Amino acid sequence: EQWEAADDSHQTLTILSVIDDRLQEARGAACSVNLSGEFGQKLTASVEFSAAYMSSGGDETGWDLQDSFTIDGSQASKKPPVFKTSAASHFDGVKMDVASFEFALGHERSEHRYVDTHYFTINARNATCAVNWKDTTVQPKETWEATGTVAQLIMAAGKSAGDCVAVSGNAQIYDPVTNAENNSFQDWNGTFAFCDDQTDAATAKRPMIVRF
Repeated sequence: EQWEAADDSHQTLTILSVIDDRLQEARGAACSVNLSGEFGQKLTASVEFSAAYMSSGGDETGWDLQDSFTIDGSQASKKPPVFKTSAASHFDGVKMDVASFEFALGHERSEHRYVDTHYFTINARNATCAVNWKDTTVQPKETWEATGTVAQLIMAAGKSAGDCVAVSGNAQIYDPVTNAENNSFQDWNGTFAFCDDQTDAATAKRPMIVRF
């Protein structure tokens, strides 16, 4: 299963909900997706929507929904991976012993208001992945950042077939630092910005979320 961000023809959602016996309708909902993993914990995801909102009384306004969910394993064939093993965690061919990561798709949304029409669209994408990993190499500062290395980043939770979710894409690190956040060990904290080439429709480079 592969999910890749689109650069055009973004689909939107209509979300219906009933709160206190009142029907609420969110139209033209555009979203962004976040994915995070911490050692020993289930992989978690969140989806942020921006939409036009209308209550059953006819009042209309801008509407923001920020909600999070945890993959709960209700589908027996697709159990949520626990981030204790990894099929791959590396950048530029260098393996990283990862303690945690946080991926943000970074979809920026814009509101449009016209007569009889009210909706949101995605106008930009600034995807990033913040990673905390073991201090096993001096490359982040002296090579990756200093030379502006652009390479494939792969963050995977799970190792066995059917129990693995990964984020992948061409990325570049910025501001890697050592810290003492992992039980006082001097691990690396760094954020990778995905080099998102949206100019070539045939070979566009953009981040992907894959389950296999």
